[in-house]
Amino acid sequence: MTSPSPPSSPLPEPIELLPIPDGSVLLAEIDASLSDRELVIRALRQRLEAWGLAWPIGPSLDLANPERLLSLKGLVVQLLIAGFSADEVTLPLNHWHRPGAAPQLVVAARLDEENQVVQFVGVMTASELEVALQADRAALKAESEVFAHDRVRFRPTNCSFRPDGGYYLGDGYGSHYIFEYTRQNEFVRAIGGKGTSDGQFQTPHGQWLDDRDGTPKLVVADRANQRLQWFDMEGKHLRSLGGFLYPADIDTQGDLMLVPDLHARLTLLDQDNNFITHLGDDPAWRTKVLSNNFKLRTERPNWQPGRFVHPHDACFDAEGNIFVVEWVVTGRVTKLVRVS
Repeated sequence: MTSPSPPSSPLPEPIELLPIPDGSVLLAEIDASLSDRELVIRALRQRLEAWGLAWPIGPSLDLANPERLLSLKGLVVQLLIAGFSADEVTLPLNHWHRPGAAPQLVVAARLDEENQVVQFVGVMTASELEVALQADRAALKAESEVFAHDRVRFRPTNCSFRPDGGYYLGDGYGSHYIFEYTRQNEFVRAIGGKGTSDGQFQTPHGQWLDDRDGTPKLVVADRANQRLQWFDMEGKHLRSLGGFLYPADIDTQGDLMLVPDLHARLTLLDQDNNFITHLGDDPAWRTKVLSNNFKLRTERPNWQPGRFVHPHDACFDAEGNIFVVEWVVTGRVTKLVRVS
């Protein structure tokens, strides 16, 4: 028996799994030390130069700060960045709610940071974005009378899921309501509203499904009211629990409930919602954290390992360790290892 002869024609070239889209910018020099924002700004400069446009990009100071808007030939620009295969990008709205501070242009870019390729996928003017936001608001208004008044804002902060596949959307920075939807995205009810009475909220910042006792309940971090509130699956208020400083979100594992507190600590509750401990609680350190309009959150050299600044969210992993993310200028993640 003879072996088959090799093919006479050369093998085809490997298929490129993620081809570079037309119009992408390949950065002239690869620099692994640059942040995503710096890479995209460098690509923007490269694109402008290719078009023969000598437009300066500012601000000249603090250009790499992701919280800063850009200036481009007198225009105020908000830069949005997503991964190269992403089909959507997050639009922070903090600048849009400050009088006179709204961007005039929004520029969206995809970034392949490994190969340092940037694709500019869209530009939207402020007026075009306002039309899109008003369309979203009109849909909400049709579903709930909460938004009948034009001064009521929609600024959601968190969501959580029901056992039936439906979900809750917390409008923590806007109307102070929790909105319930079915798994088919159909509106069911609005829970809460602004106030201090049981069943009302002031910044319902986070929420979670609490089924530790076998009966599912919605639990809400009612941040500015310094409490948690529980509701049944029909939206009826069940109980409130104070003793918090500025609770931001909730997670559960087994019999434990974890509550990150924006004022420099974490709280653990047992299965009966009794306080077990406040992790990181230090009144002197908290005074420093909250002084000078929270200035410490911008002073990274003064942060200390094991001491929280502003825990904004926290969760358990499968082994019972705790991961904490903080509201500080560069972001910070801390892992607390379970020891018993």
